[in-house]
Amino acid sequence: MKKPFLLTLIMLIGSLLTQAARPVYIGRRGSMYAVENTPRAFNRGADKGYDMLEAHVRLSADSVFVVSHDGKTNRLGGNLKVDKATLEQLQSEVYTQQREDSVTYTGDRLCTVADFLDICNTRGVRPLLHLKTIAGIKDGDCSMVPALIDLVEQHGNRGNVLILTSMQGVVDYMQQNYPDVEVWFQADGKWRELFDWIVERGVNVDIQKEALDSTTIARFHDKGLKVMTWTVNSLADLYDLHKQGIDYVITDCLDPVEPRMPLMVGHRGCGFGVENTAEAFIQGAEMGFNYLECDIRVTADGVIVISHDETTNRVGGNLKVADATLEQLKAERYTQTRRDVTYTGSTICTLAEYLDICRQYKVFPVIELKWSTGINNDDFSNIPALVDLIESKGFRNSCIILTSMKKVLDNFRTLYPDMQLQFLTAEYWANHFDWTVEKRLDVDVNHNYVDEGLVNLYHDNNLLVNTWTVNSLERYLELTRMGVDFVTTDVLAPRSLPGR
Repeated sequence: MKKPFLLTLIMLIGSLLTQAARPVYIGRRGSMYAVENTPRAFNRGADKGYDMLEAHVRLSADSVFVVSHDGKTNRLGGNLKVDKATLEQLQSEVYTQQREDSVTYTGDRLCTVADFLDICNTRGVRPLLHLKTIAGIKDGDCSMVPALIDLVEQHGNRGNVLILTSMQGVVDYMQQNYPDVEVWFQADGKWRELFDWIVERGVNVDIQKEALDSTTIARFHDKGLKVMTWTVNSLADLYDLHKQGIDYVITDCLDPVEPRMPLMVGHRGCGFGVENTAEAFIQGAEMGFNYLECDIRVTADGVIVISHDETTNRVGGNLKVADATLEQLKAERYTQTRRDVTYTGSTICTLAEYLDICRQYKVFPVIELKWSTGINNDDFSNIPALVDLIESKGFRNSCIILTSMKKVLDNFRTLYPDMQLQFLTAEYWANHFDWTVEKRLDVDVNHNYVDEGLVNLYHDNNLLVNTWTVNSLERYLELTRMGVDFVTTDVLAPRSLPGR
């Protein structure tokens, strides 16, 4: 699509949005930016700003609800039949998939429905559970539906989940037994012959884009019903559907057309408290940040701790982190004056303590790697321990690894291809652009060097843009208008920003 036409479409859709509410955007199988239906795809869908995320429900041999579109894992590089394999067997496979943008993603693993619901909860996105025909969830046998609804309820989603099914018997069962749970019917090309049944049940519908005609949406709206459609991946289609009044759009890649607020990252926790300490992280979480950023180093006794500098001098200590034990570092009491306020009494924070804070406050970690023992361009020996610790705290699929060390990022992309990585850069970002595209690395660029051209260039390659360190409202608003995906700040409290 040529850019002038694309810009015209955006303007047309924007003008429509001033007259009517935009449709609800649903990330199909999470999003296009990872192996489908995996935790990384769901998190990237949340990063894109989707209102809802779609996941396909199947059942493993040991009766665990898992997320998989197909009954077999072959299309994603596996060789198992989902209902004949245990969860342990399924999660031992590593998936690879070339997506519609011709990028091959690898390293992702099967996601459980429980994990999917947790991701939706922590990212503030509504879950859509698309039911496949499986044992106990099919016409004539809904014996496993209560277990699924119990799982949804355990994760606090009973009043929030949307259930989508193409099975009429399942619709009837849900309406009779769970009238408080929203259920939609995937009608596709059958909608005409089933129109009277749909209207009688009063159930909203999902219809494949190719099965719609110019009057379809109006016919259902006349009966007080809503219409969802799939899969909409072009602005031209979106424009036509919006004119017709479409209610919900399932997409792999389209951004919500309305301006989207960037995700907010608390720099070293936040600017209130001694930087990189539990005090700053807790305060940052309470300020409403989506992510908390920290800097890590390794002590003499091999503990990963949070420290920006090689030494503790700037925060009132007198130790070199790499030469001191954790016990020695914990004995120091830090003091730091920030914007004319002096904070004192904090101690060094370990990475484990920081991750526990993130988990307690439901904030995601951004872990900046500083040149440390076993975590540097010449020595990767402590990286496996770092990843094991992140995984043990439940953040393998939802943390961001950030560093300016290119060889370290190469190592991560090779050994941990499922992890979300960002390259830290500044004025020379363009020198590394081709490499970031090749390695599928998002970027974190000093805000002084970020302009609309940079943002568009990375977005055209399906990469995200973070920017640091933004401490003025004026610059935040400029960057928001450019469409940056993350803003890293010391002092801008997310809940007080315009539009939030």
